[in-house]
Parts: sequence; structure tokens; C-alpha cells
Amino acid sequence: MHMKAYFSKVFTFIFLFIIALNGFAKSPTQSRSVNIYSASKWQKTKADDSLYVKITGEPLTKKQTARLADELKKQQGVNNIHINYELATANIHFDSKIVSSGKLIEIINSFKSSNGTQNYRAIVLKDSSN
Repeated sequence: MHMKAYFSKVFTFIFLFIIALNGFAKSPTQSRSVNIYSASKWQKTKADDSLYVKITGEPLTKKQTARLADELKKQQGVNNIHINYELATANIHFDSKIVSSGKLIEIINSFKSSNGTQNYRAIVLKDSSN
């Protein structure tokens, strides 16, 4: 009986001690600071237009996606490419003063499937260069 009462008192003390320490902890909701980030140097020096397209045709594979990305990267003025082969979408960031969105669409439209028979078609969902 004596041990049970001892552990009960120790447990109560530890429990109250933890509650007291948590009262002094800084809550994340207390922070009201606002962080303002300036544009990076890269964004200030390069124009960044974007082209978002849906690619129709037979489903793309990872290899075909990599080949298509390489073809698009060969174009001077293309800054960044993200192709999602599962959704068959492409998001291309480019400088419209160097390369046109029409040229990029033409590359996608002339891209052949792995067996060389199927052409793909790009349906423009968003073009910020216009």
C-alpha cells in the first residue's frame, strides 16, 4: 500500500510539473511576424513566361517523357520544364523574347511515340506569353 501511494504522489508531481512547463512554452500562434521575400536574382534578370498544355495521344511513358523534355530543353530560351506523364500535362517556363509558345507547341505536336506511328497533340490550357 505504501508503494502505491508513493507512485501516485510522484506521478501527480510529474504531471503537474509538465503542465507548468507547458504554460511557459511559446505558442506558435503568438508569432505575428510577416516574412517578406524579394524575388530572386534569377527572376529579375530572366523573363519567365509559362505554357501549360494537355498532351493527347497514346499514354506517355517515363522514357518518352524524358525524351520530350530533352527535345524541349534544346530550345534556347526554355528555362524549366515539368512534364507529368501520368496526367499527360506539361508546364514549360520560357522567355518569349527568345522562343515562342507556338514553336514549343510545334515540338510537342511533332513528337512521335516509341513505335514511331503516333503523333501527340498539345492542347493549350494556359499561355502567359499572349
